[in-house]
Amino acid sequence: FRFLSAYKELEDIGGTRVFDALENAIEASIENMQTLPGKTVIAVDVSGSMGSPISAKSKVRCSEIAMLLGLMAHKICEDSIFYVFNDHIQKYALSKKYGILYTATKSPRGGATYMHLPFEKMISEHINADRIIILSDNQCNTPGWLSRKPVQTLANEYRMQTGNDIWVHAIDLQGYGTQQFYGKKTNIIAGWSEKVFDFIKLAEMGEGSLEETI
Repeated sequence: FRFLSAYKELEDIGGTRVFDALENAIEASIENMQTLPGKTVIAVDVSGSMGSPISAKSKVRCSEIAMLLGLMAHKICEDSIFYVFNDHIQKYALSKKYGILYTATKSPRGGATYMHLPFEKMISEHINADRIIILSDNQCNTPGWLSRKPVQTLANEYRMQTGNDIWVHAIDLQGYGTQQFYGKKTNIIAGWSEKVFDFIKLAEMGEGSLEETI
């Protein structure tokens, strides 16, 4: 993530010479990560609140961190579907060879946080997924009938309609203390690091794998 910060600094001053080196360094770090098998849905929150800096001393926005993590996940997934969402949802058709840093810094921003949209899309399009990775600050807005219900309602509906006992990995970049998911096959992580992908795989292997690793 220091690479992303360096990229932002260079972009601000118009530098171009080391972009490829930074990109290659990211690619090298991804090569050492284990593959996430099966089909993964990646949902990145690009709402207005995600436009805030990740910390008081950083120029890097939460949405850029979320996009970077999402793109890294895309690279290490056996098969993936990539969404960005705010009060609308958009599917990204991504190559495994896309520039990670460039795409992360060019992510769209603004609007409300309708976290139910990825699940509605998965249900309507009959997507058979093994897991969903959601990258957000969990500052959710929900319209109409969803206003008093957690997004867990849609996760349950997806499981019932598809028969897929999907894993929900919710990565909260800011750790405000709000959450939308609970129960079996739910993995809630506060904070951000490339190490979350190791934790995702261990969580899916069960508590014993976590204890053994520790």
